[in-house]
Amino acid sequence: MKRTAFVNADVFPVVGERYKGGVIVGDGRILYMGSNDSIRAMLSEDDVIDLGGKTLLPGFIDSHIHPFGLIMQTLNLDLTDIRSLSELMDIVEDRVRKLEPGEWLVGRGWDDTLFGDKKRFPERDEIDRVVSENPAILVRTCGHVGVLNTKAIGLLSDVLDEKDENFDLQTGLVKENLLERIIDMIPLPPYTKLVDAAEHVFRNMFKLGLTTVVDMGGKDANLRVYQRLAARQHFPFRVRVYMMPEHLSDMINLGVEHRFGSSEVKIMGLKVLMDGSLGARTAYLAMPYADNGGNKGILNYSEQELLDMVKRANEAGLQVVAHVIGDGAAFVTVSAFGKVDGIQYLRPRLEHCQILSKEIVDRMAQLGVIASVQPVFVFYDAPWVVERIGEERLGYAYAWKKLKDAGIVVSGGSDAPVCSCNPLKGIWSAVTRVDRNGNVFTPKERLSLLESVKMFTIDAAYSIFEESDIGSIEVGKKADMVALSGKLDENNLDRLQVILTMVDGEIVFSSF
Repeated sequence: MKRTAFVNADVFPVVGERYKGGVIVGDGRILYMGSNDSIRAMLSEDDVIDLGGKTLLPGFIDSHIHPFGLIMQTLNLDLTDIRSLSELMDIVEDRVRKLEPGEWLVGRGWDDTLFGDKKRFPERDEIDRVVSENPAILVRTCGHVGVLNTKAIGLLSDVLDEKDENFDLQTGLVKENLLERIIDMIPLPPYTKLVDAAEHVFRNMFKLGLTTVVDMGGKDANLRVYQRLAARQHFPFRVRVYMMPEHLSDMINLGVEHRFGSSEVKIMGLKVLMDGSLGARTAYLAMPYADNGGNKGILNYSEQELLDMVKRANEAGLQVVAHVIGDGAAFVTVSAFGKVDGIQYLRPRLEHCQILSKEIVDRMAQLGVIASVQPVFVFYDAPWVVERIGEERLGYAYAWKKLKDAGIVVSGGSDAPVCSCNPLKGIWSAVTRVDRNGNVFTPKERLSLLESVKMFTIDAAYSIFEESDIGSIEVGKKADMVALSGKLDENNLDRLQVILTMVDGEIVFSSF
């Protein structure tokens, strides 16, 4: 058995004391942890990597991400970081020249809060001016609203209804479940292209130190791509998948239980999208939006509809996770969870938890509900969130510290491609709560460095039932580790980079 060692490292094991020394790995596992001298006495210099005092951490886990969205982003039109509607239309017009007749133009990533000239959504007639012969859809960064051009509306006449609250014929706006349905109707590229793009996406994740990711939008296409990537060659990626409600009956009928699959790809359970996003004003709030009087957002499922799904999933041995951004959606969801006997044994999760209340947090703690949050949202959302919800709801907005203090397990993710999937940026956001304008948002909710690192390691591992195998540097666990460009502390988080990533004892990225 070949063994490899790291020495002269600042070992940050997450579980246990931080120490100066090293780690020996072999056969994909951590075999030994100890001093530099003890390790050098066991191995030849050829098998030793000297980290020169740099920090060695467990591999990072993104507990809420959309890898298939990142895959499609590499193949479609990327609209992130655009600063005006006119710039948006220029980019769309340039892409049109490269389209085949009848080919869909699909773009994602625009953010109206960044538009300096007109902070509003694009509209159908504006898209028509630059793309009229091809169907087009431009999806907001959050993935909860999009805008169609006239050509696309004509092609989709069978599914579009002017009476549907999720469709506006005049502006071309489509929202929530209707948007999801439309995206599913757009033809995918050939699977060879998708698998090539998937390999590119996962290699970029390795560069960020991600060793396990959790897909929060599982469908048949996702599974096919991941399985074909795993079969193509030895490629040690690790993805855990939560399937959307349309696949619940399939999972139950096939006898799929949580953690079904291979070492690379496992199905975990059911993901239910209960509401939308704050940016799109579709997150379901208990009281109306402060800047959109009368509008409380959209609740995609009633409590009874959710309860029926949760009971079926729970009885089948499937973990249930629910997307809840608004406090209205969170209240309905924890109420439904509380009516299912034994649900705590399958570790139910609430995804995002952006606006909560004391009552909701207390109920989550009682039921053993995991909070899966995206700390980097603070960086992007804080400049405008007060306008959306008002001052009175700030106390339980992005309240990661309150969740931790209540004894709730809080796992960390990015929701990419909504935001960057760099876990160091997520950790930095949890520690500092600095927004993109340089202001600190509700500083009492800042977390310690250790708490923040745990969100992306051991606590994320717990959220997918793998805390005994990954998420910390401990003898016997999988050799998933990350080396940084310096020594990790609260003052240099924004300057550090990953220089080496190891998965199952194999170095999958190194700039060292």
